[in-house]
Formats: sequence, C-alpha cells, structure tokens
Amino acid sequence: QVQVAQDEPVSLEPWLLLDGVDEHLTVMFAVACCDPQTPAGRAAGTIAVRCTDVDAHWRLRLEPGCVPLLIGGEPDAPADAVLAGDTATLRLGLAGMLPLPEGSGEAALLAALRLR
Repeated sequence: QVQVAQDEPVSLEPWLLLDGVDEHLTVMFAVACCDPQTPAGRAAGTIAVRCTDVDAHWRLRLEPGCVPLLIGGEPDAPADAVLAGDTATLRLGLAGMLPLPEGSGEAALLAALRLR
C-alpha cells in the first residue's frame, strides 16, 4: 500500500495477489452484499471476474441483500457483467488503491465490486 501511495511499482507474487482477489470476492464483498445501503447490497445478476495473466476466474450470482453465491463454469461462460484484468490490477483495484479496469456489461454490477 505504501508503494502505491508513493507511485512506486508494485511487485507481488501471483499467489499473494490471487489470495487477495479471492478474499475480496468471497469475504469482503459478501459482507457488503448483506447491507442494502450499499450498491453491492442492491445488486442482482451474475458477475464474472477473470485474471488475464494467470489461470484464475470467479463467477458470482448476486441477489439483493444476500451473500453472493460462488458458481462454477467455464471462464468464458456468459455473465451479466465481466471484469477482467491482470492480477495486480484486480487486487489493488478491488482494494481501492488503483482504478479498476472498465469492465463490460451491467454498470450496476460492476459498481457493486467497488467497495470503496
């Protein structure tokens, strides 16, 4: 976080970055989805998050006020919104330290991922 604040390059191991992305999507995002006052708590649909530099992806089904359901499927299976980027950008973007890639599909679902 200090390196990002100082505009210095960040070099982290892929496993650590993937762990952070997974923690965001399965823990922190789940908490936000239970709060109807947040965009995450009002979102409904399917979101796919894909890493472009390593073989990792997540698919989440959202219903208002519920913990997101992690669903399986192929990386390219249809989704209402898709967010794709390299692992470092996704990890730091989901943490609010860098801008997230623009993504495609339903804007409300993409906005729900941005907890900060």
